[in-house]
Amino acid sequence: QFTVPESQLASDRDIQPLWQAIDHFLNRTEQSPLAISQLYQELLNPPYGIKSGLLPVLFLAAYLVYKEEIVIYEDGYYSPFLTQELLEKILKSPELFSIQRLRIDHLRDQLFKKYAQAITLDDPADVNMMAVLKPLSRFMVNLPDYTKRTKRISEKAQKVREHFFAAKSPAQLLFKELPIACGFKPIGAETTIEVLEEFSRELKLVFSELRIAYHSLLSEFRLLLNNSFNENEKISISKLRERLRGRYGPLQAYTIDTHGLKAFLGRLADPYGDDGHWLNSLATFIARKPPEKWLDEDINIANYRLVEFSKRLRDLERLRIHYEDSAISSHNTQIEVVMLRTVRQGGNDHDAIISLDESKKKAVSEKFESIQSVLNDLPSEDLRLALLAQLFEEHIAGQKNKDSDLSSEIEIGASNER
Repeated sequence: QFTVPESQLASDRDIQPLWQAIDHFLNRTEQSPLAISQLYQELLNPPYGIKSGLLPVLFLAAYLVYKEEIVIYEDGYYSPFLTQELLEKILKSPELFSIQRLRIDHLRDQLFKKYAQAITLDDPADVNMMAVLKPLSRFMVNLPDYTKRTKRISEKAQKVREHFFAAKSPAQLLFKELPIACGFKPIGAETTIEVLEEFSRELKLVFSELRIAYHSLLSEFRLLLNNSFNENEKISISKLRERLRGRYGPLQAYTIDTHGLKAFLGRLADPYGDDGHWLNSLATFIARKPPEKWLDEDINIANYRLVEFSKRLRDLERLRIHYEDSAISSHNTQIEVVMLRTVRQGGNDHDAIISLDESKKKAVSEKFESIQSVLNDLPSEDLRLALLAQLFEEHIAGQKNKDSDLSSEIEIGASNER
């Protein structure tokens, strides 16, 4: 095991003066961090004269003995985890790294307990800075990228996140920056246990907000999905998935669209995987990136694209229904269904669905050349399309007026009969 040498053991006596030098160096770091290379230089010099190859071994042994009290800084920034990569960098460039000893007094003991309770939602088994910093660092580092960047959280949560990722000193972070971010004064000798309790409660709220921020994003996306397809907001995700698959799954046979609709349909009607995976797949497709990597503006992009896709699916559904009705009534499956639509600025939308069998296609082709000749007399494509749009809209409007007049005549006739 790694432990402090004992004076009563003959095997430990020779190394005791060396260990005392290391311990004395660590004590000096309590005021401010000192470079690891400075420790190495002191051990290289008389009266110790340690060979350079042993220095990293001695440093690591001391770190493991005092790991609950020692923090490491790289270029002035706190490094919460002593990883293999970090060890290799210390071996190569010890001058870039510094260490600091942070021992516990009564105030720190109480503060660390409150921090640990806020982070882990449980009473800590050990009370020391590392028992706070490691779970705090793990929690913050493992947050989804969305949570690390979003501004759709409270100002306090944003400040806590900002201070953590910009922290240079864990002591400054825990005793000054995080309390200030939560609206408290820096923790000091005059701080009461009541203030620590209140601070702990505020921290719990902040960490809870950070913990659920990504899940809130997915919930918002799910709500957008419900609204886009006119589904009840209170419907469960399993029921929503089942309804959308049942309604729109059959439409896959009616499109060869290569611009996204068929791919969207495939994800919408996907029967495999759990509901969370299904929702994540849809969100990834809609915003062209996984939701954990979304920016705040991506939710607006997702909303816009969902609305567009839902409109196109409803159009495709209308085409399918019209095709099936026409095929049944005419006993002919060799028909083609076409939807025409114009959307005019400041005016009404006009659309119509037509079904074409071979006889209708022939009748159209007989008039095609004469109509094409008229269009070609116009000098630009814009004018040709404008003419077609106006003809279409006026024809639809006229047809609606005829239907309205016929409906009125039927109502008047029915009234006279009564």
